[in-house]
Amino acid sequence: DDMVRYQRQANRTILTWSVLAVLVGALVAGGTIWQVQRHFSDMRRSMVETRRERTFTTQLLQGMVSAVAAFDEEDRIRSANAAFFRIFPNATIGASVLEKLGPEDAMKMLETVTAIRVTRETYHGRSIAQVDDEEKAFDVYSSPLAINGDRGQIVTLVDATEAAAAERTLRRSESLAAVGQATTQVAHEIRNPLGSIRLGVSMLRDSV
Repeated sequence: DDMVRYQRQANRTILTWSVLAVLVGALVAGGTIWQVQRHFSDMRRSMVETRRERTFTTQLLQGMVSAVAAFDEEDRIRSANAAFFRIFPNATIGASVLEKLGPEDAMKMLETVTAIRVTRETYHGRSIAQVDDEEKAFDVYSSPLAINGDRGQIVTLVDATEAAAAERTLRRSESLAAVGQATTQVAHEIRNPLGSIRLGVSMLRDSV
């Protein structure tokens, strides 16, 4: 009877501990699943936000009128927008500036700006290049870019064709205005002596 009683008591104890173990295991498993789901949700939310930010950045870059390209330390194209590929139709991601990416004058412009490693945003002047059989003026800028520890740079080509045409028109207007002013001054300088001559002739005629 004692053995049976001890055995039943041991079975109850084992059952109790088994139930406790199952409950604790269920709690741990539930907490782990909840933590994993929360981490997965955060990661998925972060991925969605990253994808949205990347899409926004890509659309912003592609929608720019100015040509923008990122070059690594070996002067290879890492990224570029549509405006850049219009100027350099043979360019591809990974292509080098030493390759024939576009017209000769455009290549000279690109080689000149990539030959210099800048430490801050720098303006390199205005250059002329043929784009779609049309002569265009570009203001050339570059700025430093760190790519995986390498020293790359961002090249920006701002279309200044209309600004250049406006400047030429303004200079032509200023030149015409200067010519008109000079003509007026010359006419004034001629008119004064002519007036004196006419007065002298008139006096001479009256006295003869």
